[in-house]
This record gives sequence, C-alpha cells and structure tokens, in this order.
Amino acid sequence: METPEVRYARAADGTPLAFRVLGKGPTTLWFVLSASFEDEWRIPEAREFFQHLASRRALIPVDPRASGMSGGSTVADSRVHARDLLAVADHVGATEFSLVTAYQPEIALAVHDEAPRRLLRTAVFLPIADFELHSATTISPGFQQFGRLDRYAYGRLQADYSGLEDPESRRLFAEAVAARWSHDDYAAFVDAGPARSALVRTLAPTFEPPLLAIHRKDALITVEQSRLLAANVQNGRVHNLDGRGLAPYGGDWRALAETIERFLDEESAEKEGTAATAGPFQTILFTDLESSTALTQRLGDEGAQEVLHGHNAAVRKALEAHGGRIQVRNRPGGGDCPPDHARRQHRMADHHRSRGRRSGRGRRHADPGG
Repeated sequence: METPEVRYARAADGTPLAFRVLGKGPTTLWFVLSASFEDEWRIPEAREFFQHLASRRALIPVDPRASGMSGGSTVADSRVHARDLLAVADHVGATEFSLVTAYQPEIALAVHDEAPRRLLRTAVFLPIADFELHSATTISPGFQQFGRLDRYAYGRLQADYSGLEDPESRRLFAEAVAARWSHDDYAAFVDAGPARSALVRTLAPTFEPPLLAIHRKDALITVEQSRLLAANVQNGRVHNLDGRGLAPYGGDWRALAETIERFLDEESAEKEGTAATAGPFQTILFTDLESSTALTQRLGDEGAQEVLHGHNAAVRKALEAHGGRIQVRNRPGGGDCPPDHARRQHRMADHHRSRGRRSGRGRRHADPGG
C-alpha cells in the first residue's frame, strides 16, 4: 500500500519536519521516538491501527528529527520535540489539538508547558515516568546493552516483545527499530533517561489537560509507571488492557485503538454537553472518598490510587448512563460533573447512593441546584 503523502513544516531553527495527514476531523498528533512512520506503515497491523484511529479525526503522524523523512540530527531534549510538534500544529492551522504518544510522557508535558491552552488531551501508551525505576525493575538493562552495541539485535529483541504474531510483521518491525537508531544516538537517548524523569517530576503537577495512561497488563513496562504518571498530573487516569505487546499495534491493537478513540471523543462530548447545559436548570454532583487520609496510610499510595481509580470509574459509568459528564480532579474537590438535565442527575445520584450503601466504602453528596 502506498505511503500517505508526506508534507513538511519548519522548526524554529529551520529543520524540516515530515508529517502526514490521515482522515478528517479534530486534529490529533501522533508522535513516537521508536520508529519512523514510513517504516511502520509497511507493517500491515500498523496500517490498520493508524487507519482505525483516523476514521473520525485528522491523525497527523510526525517523524522526529533525523527519523524517516525529517531532517536535522537526533536530539535528546524533550522540549525540542515539543516545540517541533507545535510547529507542525501551526503549519496545519490547528490552534488546539490532542496528542497520542508512547513511552515518553515528558514530551506531552512539555507541549503543555510551552503552550498551555493548546493541548486538549493526551493519551500515552506504556509511559515511562521514572526511568531509574524502569531500569531497576525490568529487563531494560539487557535492552539497553543491545541498543548500545548491536542495533540489529536490538531490533530483533524489540520485535520478540512487540506482540506482533506474524513473522513477516516482526521482521519489518525489527528493521524499523534498527533503522531508527545509530549506536551513538541510542546511547545518548538512554543516557538522557534521568533528565527525562526529572522533567516529568517538574512538569506533571502543573499539567492540566485530561491524560490517559494506557497499560498492557503483561508488558515489560510495569503498571507502576502508568500509576505514577496519572497520580501526579491534575487530571489523569489509568486504563489497563490485556496482552504484553510493546508495540501499539501488536497484540489486540483494536482494543487499544478503541480505548484511545473513546478517550479523545470525550472532548467533543464535553463541548456538546457544555452547549446543552445552557438552560436554567443544572445540577452539580460532588463525590469524595471517606477518610481518604486514613485510607492512604492503611493501603499506601499505590493502593489508595487503585481505590481512587475504581471510584472514578464507578462515578463515570453512572453519569454516562444518565446523560451526565465528569471532570476529575485528583485533589480536594473530587470530581465535578454538570449533567445535561437536572432530573437525569437525580436518577444518577439515587443510583450511585444505592451502590455506596451496598459497598460501604464512601459517601456521596448530591446538590441539586437551579
């Protein structure tokens, strides 16, 4: 299949940045450092994955510097990548956009830090929020050794864990990874890992757009990375999928694509909901976890985050069933959620109170207003 037409934007320093536009609709940038789009497009599963994501939006895969059709030299500075993405958005006339990326959440955080009102929401597949923790708790050192010494062996190793089942697809994936990195470039990327983690720690607390950290349950990158990222931004959550594939389009790629779609579609739904609530009657529901401080002391930070994510999921499900929408804040104030109609909210509140009485875990407050 022919590769979509390549287009070019210019970075602030004049570097040509290659990108493609797939589909029509809200602008969504796709950016990963692991392989160029042109090489990924040769993989049948990757083509299907990208085409699925582009079915209802303008999906814009951007080649990083020195990758694929982009010019320049490889850089390890995530802020440079963030500014490059903003240059592409400027070129296509997108004043607002969403971002889907993998592994490196600091790039999304840097985009928001550079242009706070432009990034609508971001989905990060298998984020590595703490490089040191990642290196200590996985077989990452083995991957790093291969990457420094033999990029072809590194590509084959990545392919073995990609989740791709077809041998030809694995071969193409291994070639794509090997073509992306020289030994020196990969060594520089690994050596910059602690600096990327420091950037996450610095920028996460001020990151406001909704963020979805997507984890595959048996992947080598542990779920603690997703939890750490989601817990430290202002509006984050974790979604777990089955499988072990490190490649987004490995394994059950359709489940991943649909998860990303649902998350991105929330932006349009929220805008429509805002317009729909212009009438005289609105209701706001505030939710909270009872004795959250004691809960954290008893279960620890990770255990408390699990309970919080379960709470948010239950509230979201009940709201959606009754025509409401949710805004989550992982801080005092909980989630605030203006629904379409006050009477729908009353039904939702009754439903949620009954669940709370059965579970005995939390308290719920409904404040019908007019």
